[in-house]
Amino acid sequence: MKLLWISPRGNGLDLASRLREAGNQVVVYGEGAGLPLVRQKDLYKFAELSDLTVIDGSFPLVRTRRSWRPHQDALFFDELRRAYSTVCLGPTPTVDLLVGDRRYLRKWCGKLGISYSADASLPAGVSDFSTGAWFRDKDIIPPGPLLASWQPLFKSVGFRGWFELTGYIGETGPVVTGATADWPVNDLPADQELDFLIKMAA
Repeated sequence: MKLLWISPRGNGLDLASRLREAGNQVVVYGEGAGLPLVRQKDLYKFAELSDLTVIDGSFPLVRTRRSWRPHQDALFFDELRRAYSTVCLGPTPTVDLLVGDRRYLRKWCGKLGISYSADASLPAGVSDFSTGAWFRDKDIIPPGPLLASWQPLFKSVGFRGWFELTGYIGETGPVVTGATADWPVNDLPADQELDFLIKMAA
């Protein structure tokens, strides 16, 4: 199988390496020490030739005068999803904003009725928590608290990948303080990683 592996911070390179060692053709854009690298100007060509494009974590946001905007690479892959029906597993620009812009995460938590705090420090006497899952169209794998309410948004932007909320348990329930979309690559079933990616893309 031909895989274009996009790694903004190198978080999923162990999985990319395992897939390559198993006989798949893997090329990397971003952080890819020890693996064949793709130049930015060749991305469209490689995306067109690949069977699957994987983005293993969020792109950094770009600071504007008053806020943040998605990275140009994130917008490029979103254009492939929307205009060319390319299957790109991993964060979309919307997910990148949820991860990197606290005001954006607060806004969406408010819309979904989820308690949010901008203070990421753990208050005394409370327990931290995290809840995450793989999102694929109508599926949440595995189901978890606070996750189902995000599904309509993620489906509307074509997100297929991992999303995790972090925070603490307050007096009235969970309080979200942050989010991540970095793939927990070591949690995938051993020797079944490619099958899992194919199912995610189906």
